[in-house]
Amino acid sequence: MQEALLHYIWKNSLYNPKDYTADTGEYIKIIEPGIHNTSGGPDFTNAKIEIDGTLWAGNIEIHKEAVEWYNHNHQSNHSYDNVILHVVTKNNRKCYNSKGRQIPTIILETNELLENRYTELIQNKNSIPCSNSVNKIDKVRKSLWQKTLSIERLEQKTTYFHELLTFTKNNWEEALFIQLSRCFGLKINALP
Repeated sequence: MQEALLHYIWKNSLYNPKDYTADTGEYIKIIEPGIHNTSGGPDFTNAKIEIDGTLWAGNIEIHKEAVEWYNHNHQSNHSYDNVILHVVTKNNRKCYNSKGRQIPTIILETNELLENRYTELIQNKNSIPCSNSVNKIDKVRKSLWQKTLSIERLEQKTTYFHELLTFTKNNWEEALFIQLSRCFGLKINALP
């Protein structure tokens, strides 16, 4: 299993929605998985979890095995001091941050069917790995699905632009400039 699959499972809440017990003995309840961070630092930011009845907000780090915390030198990196939860598929070592605080670790139980499908897609040599699967969908369903996705995308863009106009007090030129700058920033620098 690749770590990218674990990120996908966590990001889309495809894990077992049960309450967990961390290796610290604390009771853990996932409220919000957070925002996937594709830049440097912890894997997910702004997550919300409940630890023994207290709401915590912070970062989450995900690994296949807990020992990877040390393999990646997170124990000495101050960027990982605000990690509130470590999520692994194999818990083979207790993890501490640079301040000596133990990071609660839980084991993420995954769906074997999802793992097999992911492996099948990753190992597929086609330029579009899911092309064989997409061709199995009947034409009416595929057409409805594409129309639905198009409408959802248009609604998202319209909502964003309305929010932008509200922010700029209906100044169309300023809104256009912000959107144009955002497009030049692409994914990583769009927000700044």
